Amino acid sequence: MKPFLPLAFALALTVGCRPGSNPVGEVTVESSGVKITASNFATAADSDWASWRGPAGNGIAIDQPIPTSWSADKNVIWHSNVPGRGHGSPIVSGDQVFLATADERKQEQSIVAFSREDGALRWQTTISVGGFPGSSQMHTKSTHANGTLACDGSQLYCAFLANGEITAVALDLDGNEIWKRVICTFNSKFGYAPSPALYKSTVIFAADNHGGGCIAALDRKSGKIVWKTKKFRAGYGSAVHFLNQDQQRIAVLNNDVLLVLDPADGREVAHYPWETSFATSATTPIVSGTTIFLSTGYKRGCTLLELTGDKLRQTYENKNMANHMANCVLWKGHLYGFSGNAHTARLVELTAIDYLTGEKKWSARGLGCGSLMLADGKLICLSDKGELVIIAADPKERKEFARTKILDGKCWTVPVLSGGRVYARNSDGDVVCVDLRK
Repeated sequence: MKPFLPLAFALALTVGCRPGSNPVGEVTVESSGVKITASNFATAADSDWASWRGPAGNGIAIDQPIPTSWSADKNVIWHSNVPGRGHGSPIVSGDQVFLATADERKQEQSIVAFSREDGALRWQTTISVGGFPGSSQMHTKSTHANGTLACDGSQLYCAFLANGEITAVALDLDGNEIWKRVICTFNSKFGYAPSPALYKSTVIFAADNHGGGCIAALDRKSGKIVWKTKKFRAGYGSAVHFLNQDQQRIAVLNNDVLLVLDPADGREVAHYPWETSFATSATTPIVSGTTIFLSTGYKRGCTLLELTGDKLRQTYENKNMANHMANCVLWKGHLYGFSGNAHTARLVELTAIDYLTGEKKWSARGLGCGSLMLADGKLICLSDKGELVIIAADPKERKEFARTKILDGKCWTVPVLSGGRVYARNSDGDVVCVDLRK
């Protein structure tokens, strides 16, 4: 069976490099000479959706009521063309909507900004030209802009693969380049799918790599590397920042282990073995209290781990939830997510399980290998064929409230909600805004 690359749902880091260029070696805070401080940047508003998985990094929008009936004619308020293709989610900050995109014919990778109000293209900044990986180094369904941007209210952060290197970049909100930094060279198998995470004065990147990978923190002001970890077979999923017993931590699932780090210096705190067939781990760990939930595709299934100090202990493991690309959301003690693989989309099931026991509560087909977020106790699902569907987050039953077609083409990108409006994208160059307040 040919492995199917999880594409758009990642926050990735740094990676195996060719000799003499930018070798992957551990970089410490002491050797870099760059101090991590409290951020002096502006902060994104709570109502913004300014990074992967939203304000709290959990796929949940707070205090935004969701209606139980609506239509495309009434509620879709704008539909705009994106110059290029991509799988990264939109982010929303201030009065703008930002996306990463790639024009495959011109071999250009860009960041674009649209007006939040009417979808007009505000600006487009080209980050890289030429040097796209060959077809043998990419999955056929991948794009060259798979990651979701991050915004801190003052600057945008992203990374791209081109010319055999991972290059991180920071722009201001008018599209002007602040800095650009080659993190490392890159040996591509399926492509690249990063989404950056913010921690104090740093931005953290990952780089999935066929030859190995690592995690790197860059100074947000200068772009200098603050620390970088040793090599792992990095995955295609995203890191998450959390508190564990009052200690700052980062968790990222690579293709060897779940890795828990101290974000202050990149020091490994704990790890737990977790491998997926075809080396395609592609999801973000879900953290609740002292527990960490993992789920990956190809029938690998899921596990719940307990983190105490520097020890990870397994609570359960089963196959009741197997997320290929899109993450689950955790709501009131239950997980909701798409279980199954994209290449057999008709068999994928929207599934509810008990978080603490892994017991399946219900499952149902019909949305393909879709994606979801949550608000107002309701799941906002985007099917892989572009239907926006509202379903109750209820472990007792699958109760659907509304369903409307809003996009054509392949839709693997997680929809986002900000200020009562849903922003959704397909892979082929369309972004829409759905006002749920009407």
